[in-house]
Amino acid sequence: MKKENLLTFWGWTRQDTSYKGLIKKAPEDWDIFTLNFEELVKSGWVEKLGENVTKFLDENNLERVNIMGHSMGGALALTYTYLHPERVDRLFLLDASGVYGNETLPQLAKNFLKSHSLHGRKKAGENLKAIYRAIRRPIAHIKLARYAHKIDLQEEASSINTPTIIIWGESDHLNPLWQGKRLHALIKNSKLVVLPGMDHDWPLHAPELFWKNIGK
Repeated sequence: MKKENLLTFWGWTRQDTSYKGLIKKAPEDWDIFTLNFEELVKSGWVEKLGENVTKFLDENNLERVNIMGHSMGGALALTYTYLHPERVDRLFLLDASGVYGNETLPQLAKNFLKSHSLHGRKKAGENLKAIYRAIRRPIAHIKLARYAHKIDLQEEASSINTPTIIIWGESDHLNPLWQGKRLHALIKNSKLVVLPGMDHDWPLHAPELFWKNIGK
């Protein structure tokens, strides 16, 4: 049986255990790889993203991969696909950062609270862990937060020809649906899937929706 490979980029303050449901529900013919982007901050961050990810792929004997990015990880996934399309079979963007919305800090705080009020009970434990991760490594996470807030990859997105599936929670308050629609309009070979009633963090509490919507 030929295996499909999936390289995952996490959302801000998340880690591999945050996506344990998504990994656990992976079909048997998929192998999942994760790259800790906290380590990327130490080694040059975006400036060396292409170099670092390519090194990771080579070390794991991965000639080509599918790439999934959630939230801030979506911006990383999009950036790598733009830099090295020859290494990417398909790109999956889940409520991805990458379209700058010009939000003020008060607006961001309001949207953050709205987001965490949806499906709050399901996400409570993971959100507490996320707060702990940010406190444990504050400088790294401040850099990550600034990157996620300011990044605008619309020009890069318009150059991507890699087959792309964009999956977005209809009720996402952090990265609103209009941003997903914008990415869909920019990426030529893309499909947009809107998930009714889902929020920004649906990959954590409804991971089966990812596998249901990516096909083969």
